[in-house]
Amino acid sequence: MVFRAGYEWNFFTSTEINTPVWTTEDILSRTYPVDVPSRAKLEIGFSLKADTLRVSRSEEGDLSAFVTLADAYPNILIAPAEAGRYLYKIEAGFGRRGSIIYYLLLNVKEAVAPVAPA
Repeated sequence: MVFRAGYEWNFFTSTEINTPVWTTEDILSRTYPVDVPSRAKLEIGFSLKADTLRVSRSEEGDLSAFVTLADAYPNILIAPAEAGRYLYKIEAGFGRRGSIIYYLLLNVKEAVAPVAPA
């Protein structure tokens, strides 16, 4: 579940802008956590090809401080190895068409060790 937090979109004859300022509390109240295992791979995709994509992450201790991630695979998001809550900010640009901002809250679960046969 992602939360669309804002966008600017250009139509043929007009532009629609919806870019409210959200507090961390506002974002968290509108973003439902998604349970994932550690190191889960999530694909980031849009109906149009994004010209730019920037993904930032904050950690459970301070969900308001975002750090931009530099991944080798920009359309694949790999969940952290450590259990906890992580808030992601996904910003995509579509050239002249516009841009959009989403938030995603991951609840990373502990990896379960495989049980050895007896």
